[in-house]
Amino acid sequence: MNRRSLLRAMAVVGGVGIAGCGAGANSDPETDRSPTAGTSPPTTAPSETTRTRSESTDEAMTTVGIADVPSCPQKPATLTKENVAQFAMEFEEAYKPRALIQESQPSFRSYTYTYISLVIPYNAAGNITGTAVENGYLVEFSVKLREGVNYEDGTAVDGDLPYDVAYFIGSDSVHRIEKEYSEEPLPGPRESGQPVTCPISDE
Repeated sequence: MNRRSLLRAMAVVGGVGIAGCGAGANSDPETDRSPTAGTSPPTTAPSETTRTRSESTDEAMTTVGIADVPSCPQKPATLTKENVAQFAMEFEEAYKPRALIQESQPSFRSYTYTYISLVIPYNAAGNITGTAVENGYLVEFSVKLREGVNYEDGTAVDGDLPYDVAYFIGSDSVHRIEKEYSEEPLPGPRESGQPVTCPISDE
């Protein structure tokens, strides 16, 4: 079951409910996460709030489109460990909402976004910098996705969904890979991820 299906399954038509594991919809872990600390994985879990359309605020009645998300950044002409990290975070801020909006707009649309925001970086233990690798740089960080979704049946769902993302940034390509938020290491984005562009093709 993908993330969108999971959100939909949590919705309670015609009522208000809370879904989540232990924490409420406004929970936000305070403890920083360090990949070298050797501690147990955080207990952060996606939190969802379900409401009916009639109980939604004006914000939840607005459909978010491509024009509402941050513009795509320019990749630096000369790459350094500092500027690739800034570029990767700005790229994620522009790319992720575009990918979600495209996903919600098939020929048969069953839901739309009312808001999409990203907390970048999320739970960082220090400054985010790039790591030099062959032919480019590797950048890894965590993100908290905050989103509101309206379904055709009138149900609206708000969610906070943290995830991990890694970028390979080279002179002629950008590769990205994403996984659920955890202490498990990410596979290499160049080897296991996908080449990405912003704007997204067919946007």
